[in-house]
Amino acid sequence: AGAINNEAKEANEKLQKCKTTASEKCSSSKIDGLNISLITSCKPKLQAFIDSYQVCLKTCNCSCFTGLALVDVSCTNFTDLETKTKEAKNKCNKPVEEGSFGDCRKQERMVAHYGNKCNACSTSTKAPGARKEFL
Repeated sequence: AGAINNEAKEANEKLQKCKTTASEKCSSSKIDGLNISLITSCKPKLQAFIDSYQVCLKTCNCSCFTGLALVDVSCTNFTDLETKTKEAKNKCNKPVEEGSFGDCRKQERMVAHYGNKCNACSTSTKAPGARKEFL
């Protein structure tokens, strides 16, 4: 049997750490400025506005639209949070981010590739249907 390739060893070592590293990289706690209580409080306010707007669309009455209560700006301006969430998602998923879910998938494929190479190496087993000779 030949020596195991260093690249295969390294991929395997990284893969062994993936349960921890990917979990850490993908934690919502990594999103700077994430305010779950604000998001939770905004959901019903935004849904109420959407529902009222839908009613206005069906009635096609201009006074209905002008009478809509606007949702507080704290519930409508998530641009900064959206940017930070996308950055956190990339750190979680992108294969170029070491220890990320994407990197772990890359290591998994690499280990499988080298595993298949090992299986292709000198196999000298008899076929399962080989005939036995009787004396």
